[in-house]
Amino acid sequence: MGRYQDLAAVLDDLRTRTRLSMAPFLVVPIPPLPLMVLKLCSSYDDIVTRALDVREDYADLRSSLRSLRTNLADDTLSPKEKLSAINSWQRSWATLREYGERSTHVELASNALDIPDLNSAIEGIGLNSLRLSELLKVAVHTATRAFYSWRVRLLHSVARRYLATPDSELNQQVERLFRARITPEQLNALQVHWGSLGGQNG
Repeated sequence: MGRYQDLAAVLDDLRTRTRLSMAPFLVVPIPPLPLMVLKLCSSYDDIVTRALDVREDYADLRSSLRSLRTNLADDTLSPKEKLSAINSWQRSWATLREYGERSTHVELASNALDIPDLNSAIEGIGLNSLRLSELLKVAVHTATRAFYSWRVRLLHSVARRYLATPDSELNQQVERLFRARITPEQLNALQVHWGSLGGQNG
């Protein structure tokens, strides 16, 4: 899930950029998926079980990616067919890059297939040029984008929930499960440890 690791790094950067450099608090550096696992746990004894549950939730996405790799290794498929599959997935991943390109709210796919919002999509078209051909172009572009966002909707869902979680809740989730206050020394140690890993466990 290398793409997830890239997304996790982008989301962490967005979170960091919203803090004052001299903010009087430290934050447990929990990446998006581990945070989802912690929120599902009633106690630290649940962590392994809930982690396996979340892993199962992503089985379809992993299966699709394995299928892509299998197709690319298939010598009975033509280069044209392989390029089509690659381009299709690249468009899906492109919907995730918007997190890195914008630091404000981004409207992305929900757990269900998005219904294109044409009212907001046509805002950039002048009122004196609302021709049918232009509306059709907008409709096709919006529907296509919604499809590719939906394809990796689980990652969009994780990203959206992560950005909606305040810094204080990251610490609270850990303290809730382990029933102990996190000291500044422990937070510093965690941040150093996470930095040394380079986010590889995101």
